[in-house]
Amino acid sequence: MLFLKSFHRAPLLILPSKSPLRTCCRRSWNPGFGPDQTLFVGDAKSDVLMARQAKVEPVAVLTGHLDRKEAQDLGVKYIIENVTCLPEVFKNYAGLIVKV
Repeated sequence: MLFLKSFHRAPLLILPSKSPLRTCCRRSWNPGFGPDQTLFVGDAKSDVLMARQAKVEPVAVLTGHLDRKEAQDLGVKYIIENVTCLPEVFKNYAGLIVKV
């Protein structure tokens, strides 16, 4: 598991394992931030479904088991070719904007 404690003042999770997302998030979220300000990066349909169950925005990476059509059919907003594209997602993800 890779957890970047604070990126633009909001938590980001990248979890390649199938650990229960909600449990991990509950232990990891900074005070004042929650699922609406968290991204879950995955490369499989099960990753997208896990993110949705946890009320977390999924990011589909096309380097794994998921192809673009399947990600689109699942309604994924952020679909990227590989993890080097993540900074662009961070720039566009409204959940990372700090609310005062």
